[in-house]
Amino acid sequence: MNNRYILFIGSLGVGLILLGAGCGGQTPDATEGSNRVGSVNTSSQINAEKSGAEEGTSTIQDNGTEIVQKPDVVINVTGQNFSFSPASITVKKDQIVQINLTASQGFHDWVIDEFDARTSQINAPGSSSVTFVADKAGEFQFYCSVGQHRQMGMIGTLVVTE
Repeated sequence: MNNRYILFIGSLGVGLILLGAGCGGQTPDATEGSNRVGSVNTSSQINAEKSGAEEGTSTIQDNGTEIVQKPDVVINVTGQNFSFSPASITVKKDQIVQINLTASQGFHDWVIDEFDARTSQINAPGSSSVTFVADKAGEFQFYCSVGQHRQMGMIGTLVVTE
């Protein structure tokens, strides 16, 4: 009985430590704002034109078949506690979009439900990428799915134009 109590308290302590690690405060990287591809304006928004991205190829699932293509647009996004930079991204319909997420603080991911796209959950100073086809026009919310980050305002907007 005593061993079970000690094991329970130990597990609880480890869980609290891991929970705290996801919201750790590290200082942002000095080059945080200089790693974007596309046209950027001062309102933390990216307008991505067809860039002939030189990031290499990406694998996209199309009806269960893997298609290897270069992305049309490469967007570098920084996740920090509790925001994305840029918070607004604009692409054209039917572009192949690659999102490169770098966590400068804490533990984050990048998710957009309408395109079934998500990066891995990463801890600072990690990075993860996702590639998808922006095949629907409109405004779509992207967010961090870690803990309560979305509810705490870690959201942004992807605008897909015709």
